[in-house]
Amino acid sequence: MKNPDKKHNYGCLFLIIIFAVIVILIRYSDSIENAKSQRYHELMIQVSQEPNSEKALEIFKEAYKNATSKNERRRARSGIIALYEQMGNYSKAHSHLDEFIDEFESSKYTDIHRAILYGKEGKTDKAIEKFELVLKENKVFEEPGIIKSLWNYFLDSGSGEEQLKIYYDYFLDYVCNMVALGYESYMISDSIERLKNKERFFLLNPQIDDVAQSYINYKIEHPKSYGMFEAEKTDIMQRMHLGLWTTAINTNTLIEDIYRMKWNFTTFFLIEYDHVFGYQETKQIMKNILKNNHTTSEKFPKFLIDAYMSIDEPDAKSSITYDDFKSFQKEGLTFLVKLTPTTALSTESSFIKEGITDSRILLRCNDWEFSQRTPFLSDSIYKYKGKTKRIILLSDDYKTDTLNITTDKLGVMIEHVVVPTALYELLLHDFTDYQVAN
Repeated sequence: MKNPDKKHNYGCLFLIIIFAVIVILIRYSDSIENAKSQRYHELMIQVSQEPNSEKALEIFKEAYKNATSKNERRRARSGIIALYEQMGNYSKAHSHLDEFIDEFESSKYTDIHRAILYGKEGKTDKAIEKFELVLKENKVFEEPGIIKSLWNYFLDSGSGEEQLKIYYDYFLDYVCNMVALGYESYMISDSIERLKNKERFFLLNPQIDDVAQSYINYKIEHPKSYGMFEAEKTDIMQRMHLGLWTTAINTNTLIEDIYRMKWNFTTFFLIEYDHVFGYQETKQIMKNILKNNHTTSEKFPKFLIDAYMSIDEPDAKSSITYDDFKSFQKEGLTFLVKLTPTTALSTESSFIKEGITDSRILLRCNDWEFSQRTPFLSDSIYKYKGKTKRIILLSDDYKTDTLNITTDKLGVMIEHVVVPTALYELLLHDFTDYQVAN
């Protein structure tokens, strides 16, 4: 007669062995994943330091093979497409863009990139046709009803991520339209037709100001809400051309980012319109545009527009004349340094102690001046450790404040914001050493 206890022991031993094998397989699988993930990140660091396009191409291809997530595969494949484009191998770029769409999805981002490739190939008609497909559809923003809001709250466990995604989808659609229209316009050789095309910008996503205010109100009412737009939809390849965010959208600076792009576009429109039609006609059309597009979160992106509109006016804040404006460098982008006081540090902000609680444009810190066009970094402050920091700031009302700070920590966030070169030229004109000092 068989011993039932012995049979039971064999059964337990068998289960233990099976369990042990499963654990070993899981750990082995995890170790492989960890090794691949580590290799992927090593390769991405390596490619950022590699100036040679062909070598970088091989690194991206290896990174794609070692990618352990959908987003990592996106980034690697995006890098491959971008490099083929930089090398002028547009057929390969198209081919890999097709594979990108097959693996992930077709979207406004991929349509814009396809149109850009057509443009670089000299296929202007096909590029414009593709851009028009992007511009044909304007996303309509709809506040979710009570049931939808409750469902979203359940889905994101109260984080607000689902609600925020509704805003992000609308804002990114607006940015895509802006970029598509900008690229398309520069493919139109006739200057008058090009400006007519650019005028369409002011009719794009007509809800933008209302949605922006709604978003601000939502963030005030739900201060603990958080959410980052899925990085998969704004991968590296698309951001290269859209001028979007480098990782994910920062919910704290979203509105500022949107309006800076809007007013940069408007500034370039004003410059080109003036070049074609002159001051009086430009001033008239800008009056009509500003009547319906006046909202902004920061005033400095509009400084050049406001200065232009107030030329020869008795209450003008800027001292420029029309001849001054005509002498400004009109093309290209540069940057200004924006300082924002923060309470996130262990010590109180030196700026807040001085009564500066809002963001300001930095004009000077000791021997660093905005006219040098060099980045302002923490090293620019630490080099004066133990010494007084004489800081000159430009506020949103176009006036300067001078601070003399003796502490070594300013307690500010440093941001380098992209602006049209003509705006920089305006500040260079109005805020020379002599004028700032006085």
